[in-house]
Amino acid sequence: HQGRIVAFSGRLLDPPPDAPSEREPGAKYVNSPEGPLYKKGQILYGLHEGRVEIRRRGWAVICEGNFDLVALHQGGFPNSVAPMGTALTDDQAKLLRRYAERVVLLFDGDAAGRKAVRASFDVLAKAGVDASVVTLPPGADPDSFLRENGPEELQKRVEAAPGIVEHLIDDAASHGIRDASDKARAIASLGPVLAKVASPIEVRLHVERVARRFGISDVDAVRQQLRQGLRQRREERGERRTDRSEEPADRPRQPRRRTEFSKVELGGLGVVLDLDLWRTPEAKRFGELLTSPELCAIFDTASRLVEERGGVEAPALLQELQENEAVTWLGGRLAKPEHADEVEGLEVLRTCIPLLEKRWGAARKRQIQDGILAAVRAGDQARANELRMELQALLRGASQKTGSRGDDGDESSRFEDHDDDGA
Repeated sequence: HQGRIVAFSGRLLDPPPDAPSEREPGAKYVNSPEGPLYKKGQILYGLHEGRVEIRRRGWAVICEGNFDLVALHQGGFPNSVAPMGTALTDDQAKLLRRYAERVVLLFDGDAAGRKAVRASFDVLAKAGVDASVVTLPPGADPDSFLRENGPEELQKRVEAAPGIVEHLIDDAASHGIRDASDKARAIASLGPVLAKVASPIEVRLHVERVARRFGISDVDAVRQQLRQGLRQRREERGERRTDRSEEPADRPRQPRRRTEFSKVELGGLGVVLDLDLWRTPEAKRFGELLTSPELCAIFDTASRLVEERGGVEAPALLQELQENEAVTWLGGRLAKPEHADEVEGLEVLRTCIPLLEKRWGAARKRQIQDGILAAVRAGDQARANELRMELQALLRGASQKTGSRGDDGDESSRFEDHDDDGA
C-alpha cells in the first residue's frame, strides 16, 4: 500500500479448444505465492492508487475482480479497491477502516455475488464499517455493466444503494421462498444479522421491514423467530448467550467510558423489573422503544428468561449480564425495588411510552428524509414519492399525539433526561 511491488496477479484467459489444460477446474486468477512481504488476505488491490480519493469522498467501492477494479478506475470510480482473489478478510476491513467509514459493495449479480455480500457483512460489522450494496442485473459484473450502461447509470445505483442489512432482508425474502417453512427458515437466518446492529432504533425498523417483506402482520412473531435463529446459530457455534461481544474471552479488556442512561428508560425498566410486568402490553411496547444497547440487553435477556423459565431469577439475570455496563444499576434495583403497586407501575409505563415514541419518531423522520434525498439524486421519483407519503403519515401521527399525556406535566417530568443522568 506504499506503491511498491510485492506480488503479481493475473487473469487466466480461456484456452483454445484444442489446447491441453493444466489449470485447476474453475480457477480464474494466478497470484504470486505468499511470503514475508505478501499475504493476500492483508492486501487490497488498488488501495495505493485510490487512497487519496477514498479519503476525499469518505467512502470506497469494493469489487471482486482485478478487471472490475481497472474498469471502475477508468470509469470514474478511482475510490475502488478489491481483495486479492479471496473473500474480504478482517485485516482488509481494518485496513480500509483507516481510510473510510463507509463502503459500497459492488459484486457480480449472481448467487456467488449474493453469498459474498453476506460474508462481507460479518467482516465489515466487526470492523465497524457501514456498508451499502449495489445490485447488478443477473449475469452482469461491474466491468460489463459500465461498458453497456455507462458511469452515470452506475453512479445512480450507487447513490440509491440500500444499506447492507436492508439488502440482506430483501434478498432473503426474494429467493427460495415456496412455503411457510421456507419463510420461517429465511426469517431465522436474519437473526444473526440483526444481532450485529448496534442501534436499537435501527433494529426495530429492520424487524418491521422483515415483517413487511415477508408479508407477516404479527411483528412479535417475527421478532421471536429472529431470536430463535440467533439462538440456533450460537448453539451451532457452541456459544453461550451473554451480553458480551464476539471477541475472544481472553482478549485484554479495554477501559470503558462511563455510560449515561436516559432517566425515562431507567425509570420504565425499573418498574418492569420491580413488578414483573414482562407479559403486559405496556412492557412489550416499552421494550420496543428502548434505545440504549445496555438496557435493551437487560430487557431482552429478562424477557427470554420469563419465556424459558416462567420468571426472572436475579442470580441468573446478573450472571448473563455480568459484562453489561448497567449491571451495577441492575444489581441495585433487583436488591431494592422502588415500586410495589402494579396499577401505579402501569401508569408510569404509560407515561414513558409517548416520550420514547416521540424520540423514535424524530429518528425515523431523519431516516426518511435521508432516503428521499438519495432517491431524488438517483432519479427514482417513485421511491421518493413513496417515502414522502410515509413521512406525511408519520407527521400526521405525531400531530395527533401532540398534547397527549406524557408530553408535558408534572408526572412526565420525573422521567425527563438531564445532563447528570447516569447508571
